[in-house]
Amino acid sequence: MAKGFGEPKTKKVSKRQKAYFKLIGKLLNCPSGREQKILMDNQHLIDAGLVKTMTIMARKFAEEGERKSANFLMSIAESLYEELELSNDFLNSSSTTKNISGIAEKEYFEKFLFQMLSMTVISNADPKAIHPILQTYLQQDPDFIQKFCSWIMEKMLEATPKEAIGYAGVFNILGNGISGFPLGNTADNLEGAIACFEVALSIAEKNESADFIGGLKPTTLHLLAIAYCQRIRGDEAENIELAIGKFAKALELITRETDPELWGQIHNSLGIAYRDRIWGDKTENIELAITNSKNALQVRTREEYPEKWAQTQMNLAVAYRHRIKGKKAENLELAITANQAALKVYTPEKFAVEWGEVHLNLGNVYLHRIVGNKSENLNLAIASYKNALRVITKNRFPQKWAMAKMNLGNAYRDSKINEALACYRAAFEIFTPTNFPQNCFRNGYNMGYTAFYAELWPEAIEGFAAAFEAIKQSLDWAESEARGQEIQAEAIDVYEKLVTACVKNGQLDLAKEYATRSGSVRLINKFVSNNQDLELDKEAVDFCTLVLTTSLQGDEALYQLLEENLDKLDDKFVMVLRMQGEHIKSQIKPEQLAQLSNFFETMLNTPELLPEIEPELSMDFSTARLMGLFCFSSQILEFTKGNKGTNIEIGIVGYEVLENIFTREVSPLYWAVCQSDLGGAYSNRFRGDRQSNLEKAIACCQNALQVLTPESDPKFWGSIQTNLATYYSDRIKGDRSQNQEKAIGYCQEVLEVCTRDRFPEQWGNAMRNLGVIYREKVSGNPIENIEKAISYYKQAAQVLTFEEFPTDWGAIQENLGIAYRNRIKGDKLDNLEQAIQYFHAALKVRTREDFPKDWVKTLS
Repeated sequence: MAKGFGEPKTKKVSKRQKAYFKLIGKLLNCPSGREQKILMDNQHLIDAGLVKTMTIMARKFAEEGERKSANFLMSIAESLYEELELSNDFLNSSSTTKNISGIAEKEYFEKFLFQMLSMTVISNADPKAIHPILQTYLQQDPDFIQKFCSWIMEKMLEATPKEAIGYAGVFNILGNGISGFPLGNTADNLEGAIACFEVALSIAEKNESADFIGGLKPTTLHLLAIAYCQRIRGDEAENIELAIGKFAKALELITRETDPELWGQIHNSLGIAYRDRIWGDKTENIELAITNSKNALQVRTREEYPEKWAQTQMNLAVAYRHRIKGKKAENLELAITANQAALKVYTPEKFAVEWGEVHLNLGNVYLHRIVGNKSENLNLAIASYKNALRVITKNRFPQKWAMAKMNLGNAYRDSKINEALACYRAAFEIFTPTNFPQNCFRNGYNMGYTAFYAELWPEAIEGFAAAFEAIKQSLDWAESEARGQEIQAEAIDVYEKLVTACVKNGQLDLAKEYATRSGSVRLINKFVSNNQDLELDKEAVDFCTLVLTTSLQGDEALYQLLEENLDKLDDKFVMVLRMQGEHIKSQIKPEQLAQLSNFFETMLNTPELLPEIEPELSMDFSTARLMGLFCFSSQILEFTKGNKGTNIEIGIVGYEVLENIFTREVSPLYWAVCQSDLGGAYSNRFRGDRQSNLEKAIACCQNALQVLTPESDPKFWGSIQTNLATYYSDRIKGDRSQNQEKAIGYCQEVLEVCTRDRFPEQWGNAMRNLGVIYREKVSGNPIENIEKAISYYKQAAQVLTFEEFPTDWGAIQENLGIAYRNRIKGDKLDNLEQAIQYFHAALKVRTREDFPKDWVKTLS
């Protein structure tokens, strides 16, 4: 507190001060609206001294609980301060404190001090209330806070013990405001707040024996402990231990009887600290968290402190969710009860943010709830997270928003992987390795784990790589060797899965880099061993090379080779093929790539010209393997023997290698072909998440259609457009009705371009797709939908005949059987007879020998 804002040094009161008190008394007791008249009648008393006296009295009223009188005096004092223009000359200039000294600097800092104290009184000590004031001064000078603190420290050299206590209060107010300041770097702000509280605590300890110190020391210890709980810098575990120690010291200085409100606040905060504690026995820590929260509720009753009661209920709910002791199911129900109790006070109209935080907690409980239906609980969790995100926005509450996004991702990961990955990516916008390493680690691990077990290797690498960098930051901040070893122990699973994902994705150099950076000798040795196994497994490499060269001899020669070596078509083959692809890419020369691009485009556009350009093709080992990969990638997808799922994985790897060699810039037409075939492979994929695979198939088709148009290649365009319709018809993401309407639109576009006479196959496939869509259509009239489906199927069968397209014809017969079996219009027995005839027709093609699965499906 600036000199003159504290109590007088002597007990003597001057005549002018007596006049100030008399005028203030008149203002406090006058009828509403008479204040201006009284001030005009006493203009000779209106000066800086009156303003300072009003401020002192307002603070005393506030301390005694007379908030109305305190707010009244502060509003008049603030108005008079502006009218007196005590530092107006300086504030109207663009200069900063670097260019001032003496009186101007004193007035500048006293202006800030006055505004900060005024707002503290008016807002009932809400730290957020001084944020606009801080923002204004920091915009004028980014170093303002440091300069202001230095000025206060200089003032303390001349201060009496009572004034020093006042300055300590200023540091607490400033620290409280800085700790939650939304602008600037959060970590820096918290360090500044801790510094302010440490200064206040040193003042309190120096004047500990003074009878006028009041509750300064326990209050400061409480504020400092909270700041350590929130601290980003340093090691999280050690920060929490420091906080617990300071909470304990604060409780040694007060009792429930001497200061019930602060006693309740400290127990509430201590409950949070024990809940989040890393060291010690986890079971015991959670029990201590529950005990402290219950202690807080002894004084934080709903009747006397409804908001604080609700806050503690919310904290108690989180502790019950993490509780180890007792039955898990019962603890989760207790957590739900406590959260619902908090919602009795935290309504969306009055406490929107707190309402959102409770819903965030409820989502966490419902996500792991044991009682009730699992699917219903999951839906309740998702709904709770979405409610939280309605009010917890990225701009206003970035950390809480990111936490809600991460938790929503956890709710989606078992059913909607794409949505889960999108949520994790959103959380990374706030949870970066440098700003929030602990949360970044958790988010990265969640994303990596989700993608890893769905075999989405690029996404797994993305998540685990972020967690890896967060680990490195945490290790840098660890303040003891023991803690560093704990972090390394927690991280080993991330290291192993990250390296494995890199290997699975064919990125061996990246795998080696992460294995080395991890510092794990075991992991480095494991990687080197695995890598040597792949490189030195000459048999696997030779077999892969043989497959690629044999594929150039045609389907018959290749399929015979594959049938004789089915046991070699495994995950190792997938990795070796990717390695071969990367090697081919590094060896192929630009002029060879140009020749091959020309060859492939000629083959696709004007195959009759191939005899003219084929002799000019320069064929070395790399070129031969690349041409073999071109053939093999499509051949393996048609191969009916062996493990179908592995065959598709091999095809996907082949096309992924090809699309990275024959890019859109190098060979737009062949790139489009790769995209089309890759889309087909993803649509039929067994591994990974079905929804994610369909989204990739859609993306591949849309890529291909950027090159292939109705004008450039209507036939190929029609085939891809029809496939796109199929994928939208099967699509899981989005609204099913809207997806079906899009699919219908794609089919109708095909029918306009690919007429029955010009392109019968494309026309027939579009008709068949329309039949499938209308048979399964969720909107419109069900009777009319089935009739349309039957009509479309019959038209498709006119061109996709048994003689020319037996497989397609068989599928249409089965679809007609299903449509007639489900038909509403007409005689039911007649419809069933028709259905049986169509099923029998389908079995002419779908024999047990050639199509065993389809044969069983049709019979059923």
